[in-house]
Amino acid sequence: MSKKLIWILVILVLLGVLAVGIVVLTQGDGPPSYQASIGKKGSQMGQFSWPCGVAADPSGNVYVADTGNGRIQRFTPEGKLIFVFGTTGSDHVQFHEAMRLAVDRESNLWVSDTGNHRLQKFRITANGTKFIAQVGQLGNRAGEFSHPIGIAFDNQNNMWVADSRNHRVQKFGPDGSVLLMLGEQGTDLGKFNEPWGVATDNQGNLLVADKGNHRIQRFTRDGQLLNAWGLHGKKDGELDQPTDVIVDLDQNVIVVDSGNNRLQKFSPQGTYMYRWGKKGDMAGQFEQPQQAAQGPDGTIYVADSKNNRVCSFQPRTVNPFDSSQEVKVPGRPVPAPTATSTDTRIEPGGATPGSVQEETPVPEASPDASPEPSPAEVGGEETPLGEPSPQEDTQRSRL
Repeated sequence: MSKKLIWILVILVLLGVLAVGIVVLTQGDGPPSYQASIGKKGSQMGQFSWPCGVAADPSGNVYVADTGNGRIQRFTPEGKLIFVFGTTGSDHVQFHEAMRLAVDRESNLWVSDTGNHRLQKFRITANGTKFIAQVGQLGNRAGEFSHPIGIAFDNQNNMWVADSRNHRVQKFGPDGSVLLMLGEQGTDLGKFNEPWGVATDNQGNLLVADKGNHRIQRFTRDGQLLNAWGLHGKKDGELDQPTDVIVDLDQNVIVVDSGNNRLQKFSPQGTYMYRWGKKGDMAGQFEQPQQAAQGPDGTIYVADSKNNRVCSFQPRTVNPFDSSQEVKVPGRPVPAPTATSTDTRIEPGGATPGSVQEETPVPEASPDASPEPSPAEVGGEETPLGEPSPQEDTQRSRL
């Protein structure tokens, strides 16, 4: 083979590598890679029954609303079980359909105790929890709820709650006063049909997963509609009963597209970026995903409810030489309605929400407690464990 031909081949190879590099760099960041899963169906510690909520604290610890078992479980970032608390019921530290979790700016854990039409607030300690307060009761007045679900905190530690069956979102100040009631039932912009998820960005803007209307709506901190997007369907950018919405560390929007058994990522303006997941019980697949959360290191956690597990995903970067740099280009725009109206009602005087209870410590478990007690034994107690072994579940038999 002549030297001239060899050089031609070398140049062609280099051009091919360059072309691949250009494609990669212009693709933007892609879907995150599957990392691991925690849990399987059951009632023992580290097992779940229809887990619907997940949250991460600033240390990376992961909290799971084990909805069917009426309890909350806490894990290390590596998936090691730390403690369990709660039982089924309507008293303090008891839950009836705990659907969502959130961690506020002071690292307190909030539980959306949906079936009891209230929120419960807990202070997290090294080995357990302390009950702090209850907010809300059944009703449609300011501070009352009908099946509250999503909870989010803005950069001023105001709390937004998706009051789903009242078809509105309520905003509470740090002192517990009701600052804003947003929306009513309907299909027009600014109205909701069972909102399930709420999130805020670093500007204090509010995003709402308007589940029954199959769309996302974005508002200012004062309740003025900014934009909305989503059409009912299965195509890229279309939604089917979105159950949750989060704002990631880059201020892009991740939607739990539950009816399509996938997650989708959008820009704040509603531009479709990418999706991941499909129906199934294999690694990276979902069956009725409910809530998503992002840890401080960027790990994304998804409560994969019907598969009785929580899945974690690691975001990918596009530059293999510098993981701190990401190159992004606009994705395909999604048809979105034009924001023309909103229904904003401000409650005068800042009404006080339903009953607020004094702090009550959760009793510590006996040092010789069994490592795998039944749910009845777990109760509302703080439950430290010696060497728990949560079930890692990357491949499960179909339910």
